[in-house]
Amino acid sequence: MPENKRLNLLFSTTRQWNIGDEFISFGTKNIIKAAGIDFNSIIYNRNPQVCPLRWTDHFPWAGIKRPQENSLMKSIPGLVDAAVIAGSPEWRGGRRAGPLLDMIIRQNLPTAFVGIGSASPFSLKGPILEVMRKQSRLVICRDQQTHESISRYIKAHLLPCPSIYAFGNHNAPPPTPSITRIAIIIQDSETQWQRVPKATSEWLLEQTAKLSEKYEVRMIGHFIDDVALARRKGLDIWYSGDSNDYPAFLKDCQLVISPRVHACGLASALGIPSICVQHDGRAETAAMFGSLVVKPGTDIQALVQKTDWEDRAAQIHRIKEGAWGQYVELLKDALSPGAAVS
Repeated sequence: MPENKRLNLLFSTTRQWNIGDEFISFGTKNIIKAAGIDFNSIIYNRNPQVCPLRWTDHFPWAGIKRPQENSLMKSIPGLVDAAVIAGSPEWRGGRRAGPLLDMIIRQNLPTAFVGIGSASPFSLKGPILEVMRKQSRLVICRDQQTHESISRYIKAHLLPCPSIYAFGNHNAPPPTPSITRIAIIIQDSETQWQRVPKATSEWLLEQTAKLSEKYEVRMIGHFIDDVALARRKGLDIWYSGDSNDYPAFLKDCQLVISPRVHACGLASALGIPSICVQHDGRAETAAMFGSLVVKPGTDIQALVQKTDWEDRAAQIHRIKEGAWGQYVELLKDALSPGAAVS
């Protein structure tokens, strides 16, 4: 990478799709800034509505015009200095990440994989294996099964997801929570690629009603379909199309309950304990940043009453403080000129 120059870093993320991706991106960029690296943030938007538009050059007969979308839509030689692929399971290829991997290979771009995860064990082959072996300067995994799968091929590190550094001060002392207000993230069962099982969605609404008898409950949605679900049920909900609004939704709550992993990540970023409702293999990611992981059917009210939340908050503080220095040094080394492939 060029020396003495503000870098153009390409971040694989989404906009107006899954705000968890945005929390991951915020945390990753905060770490890079702390490493003393000056950069411009260019995004590769994996929003499923945007990705098909990248094929406009491949099918000129279709008459599709290049969209005016403020992200990198196609490869522009010389524009990007390095790629940063963070967080989401969408890093191994496919319709959304495949064109990005192809570009990295063609342009021989240095690449950092930061807090990547998976819902199940896997093997690597094709473009992703080539990128990891030839272009990667750093691989950090956010869960044990991803770390074990990748370590069969190359060196990898294991650290909590960088979303825990999205907001707030990682050195801030932990709160001493007395639970009076609980944020509950509801999730619709019909949203494509963001659904939870219907039984889980309905169970969470039942738990919300029970907890409302003893605590002040704030219902929060991450996607527009969650707002529609609340309206159908006649429930009040907090929602925003701007991910930057969500810290304010949570900051005066003492506990977060969520089936969405990165609502728990945001809670940890703010120093708030959380309960992650497991509905797939990604729950280990939440455990890595200090969430208490439970399965649907758990007596949540009893769990809230018997858990030492002050101890859980202190645990989150230790996790954030312990991983911060490692993250800063690893990214500083990976994105500095002359860094070697991992």
